[in-house]
Parts: sequence; C-alpha cells; structure tokens
Amino acid sequence: RAELLSAGDWVHAPFPSGSGTVPCDPDLAWIYGLYLAKGHATVNGGRLGRVCAVHFNMHIREAKTHLARAKRILDAHVGQEGHIYLRPKHHTSTLTYTGRNLAELWKAMFGHGAHSKFVPEEFHAFSVEAKRAVVQGWLDGDGHMSKRTGWVSGVSVSPALAWGMYLLAAAAGLEPFIADRGSSNRQVRYEVSLTQGQDVRWVKGERFLRVCHRHHGLVAVPVYDLEVEGEHSYVVNGVGVHNSTESGNTWLQEELKAQNPPGQWLLFAHDRRGVT
Repeated sequence: RAELLSAGDWVHAPFPSGSGTVPCDPDLAWIYGLYLAKGHATVNGGRLGRVCAVHFNMHIREAKTHLARAKRILDAHVGQEGHIYLRPKHHTSTLTYTGRNLAELWKAMFGHGAHSKFVPEEFHAFSVEAKRAVVQGWLDGDGHMSKRTGWVSGVSVSPALAWGMYLLAAAAGLEPFIADRGSSNRQVRYEVSLTQGQDVRWVKGERFLRVCHRHHGLVAVPVYDLEVEGEHSYVVNGVGVHNSTESGNTWLQEELKAQNPPGQWLLFAHDRRGVT
C-alpha cells in the first residue's frame, strides 16, 4: 500500500516485454511515430480532395526535411509516389498518399482523431532501435525542447497515445516522465518528457524508480479489489503494484502448505509502516 512506501524506497516500473519478436525497419517505425503526431486518414470523403488517403500535415518549413524524408521512405514501402502540397498562405505543407486500402489500414492501426489515437500493441514487441525510432518520429512531429530543463517533450490529448509512447520510451532506456497538463480550454493534455537525472536502476532488464516523496490525498474515492489468474500484480500509472495484504497472506499460507517440510512465517508491527 502507499502508506508502506517511504522516500528512498524503490518501486518496479514495468513495461510490455517481447522486444525484437515483431520485425520492423527503423525508418518505417519513424514514419509510424510521425503519423501518430501529424497524420490522419480520410475514408469516404473529407476536406482534402474528398478521396480516401493518408495525410501528414506539418509546417511549411518542414516540407524539405521531415516530409521529404517521409516521402522517400513511404514511396518505397507503399509502392506509389506520394505528393507534397504547399500552402504558403497558411504556412502549412501536406504529404498525401491516396488509396482506400491504405487509408482504412492506417485508420484501424492507429485510431482516428487526436483524442482517439493509440500505439498499436505489437509496437511493444519491436526491437529497441525500432521503439526509439517510433518515439523520435512522434517527437519530430509534436515535440519541443524546454529552455529551462533541456528536456525534449511531446504532448497529446490522447491518454492511450501518451502512455503508449511512455512505455516505448521506457523499454528503450530513454528515461521518460509523464504528467497531466491543463490548458486554457480545460482540456487535459498528457506530456511525455525524455528526462535527465532520474533516479533509475535496471536489474536483469527490469526498471525501478526511487520514491521521491509521499503525500496524503484529501479526496476519498471508492477502492475495488481486482483479481486475476496467476500473480496478483498490476500496473497502475506505470508502477507495478500488488493486491491487498489479506490476499497476500492467503497466498503465503498456500505457498507454505506446499512446502515439504512445512515452513514458518511471521508478521511483525513496524512503528512507522504499520503491519508488514
């Protein structure tokens, strides 16, 4: 429980495993990240030409950099030539690929609309290099650097997308930090930053974070005891947690019954941490 943690303790910060089991070229992985930041698919019409297509929209100054690179990669990948359109009056540029199959595929892969985009589950089985490329593509599209901290951050209104990028970055060893940010229109934004100086330790490929401080919340909310098969462990906001103490004691008793000869166990009271 939270009251059993103190500053200086370490907590497990797990991420999906399986790196390298799904092959993906890092250049294409970068494209996927850029699409999650600046792309959308139109199916059955739309304002941009009213055709089924995949679009990347960026500032006009990025037409010769990010969009030109994306075009070189995707021309070879999709087997057709994309087109870059410049709109000087609006300071925008767009890379477009037409085709119903392509548009429907990418819309299904990544979701549609800023609030509904997500990182596909199979991306967590990419190689470390490909995971880094996805994160870099997203930051190239939606990233900025803080003048105060020097951290590079990306912002999304989709919690699924933000947490997906956080987990990819964590698995790739980029040391991310995620936080909720408000805005003028009261819309929650999620900011993922690649930080420097976090107190992080890696043990046998698993990531641990040191507790900085603990505070008591003033909001009372219902708490539900969830249970799954096997280990009664969960991931909550990026941190590994376990079930209630009572369930833990039940598990321990079952473990002791299986020992031969029988073992022993002891509960003791700690003056600061309660029953352990």
